[in-house]
Amino acid sequence: MERLNVNQRYTVEEFLKFDLKEGRYELHEGFPILMSPASAGHEAIVASIIGELSLALKGSQCTVFGSNLAVIPFGSEVKSWEKEKFFLPDISVLCDHKKIQQGKCYGAPDLVVEVLSPSTSRTDLVTKLNDYERAGVREYWIVDPSNQFIAKYVLTHYSFVREDVFDMESDFSSTIFSEIRFAVNDIFHFYNNFN
Repeated sequence: MERLNVNQRYTVEEFLKFDLKEGRYELHEGFPILMSPASAGHEAIVASIIGELSLALKGSQCTVFGSNLAVIPFGSEVKSWEKEKFFLPDISVLCDHKKIQQGKCYGAPDLVVEVLSPSTSRTDLVTKLNDYERAGVREYWIVDPSNQFIAKYVLTHYSFVREDVFDMESDFSSTIFSEIRFAVNDIFHFYNNFN
């Protein structure tokens, strides 16, 4: 079987044919990007947020997913390299389950959460922010462990607006899901045990 070449462009369809057991990859404008393993602190933050979201959305039609749900934000009808994307967001929330096909999300989740790490900061703050905006993600959170804040971006008239930044003294609240509220301090509590 052919091996994945990180210097070659692939369509999402071609990329999905590879057996990716040697690592976790995303696809950015057709190029495969090897993902670094997450730190214990990073995973503690992700677990805390997933717990908060799962409790808040219990009984709703929405499902909370971790980083094993692949998101193909522009779906399968891609016509340009700039839209050949395959992401593994830290957390996503999906309310339209028709977007799940063959275990992957084709289209924009309602909410995406990315936890910054040294190897992903630029991608999460620029590339993914722009791609999630263009794809129609309704709300995007960037969690910054180093500075211990959460920035919330909300899609308004097809553009993300940074609505608020929540620090350790704040209670976070979602705009699109009124039931999601939690103390930011609780999210970073376990992270501080690992750093």
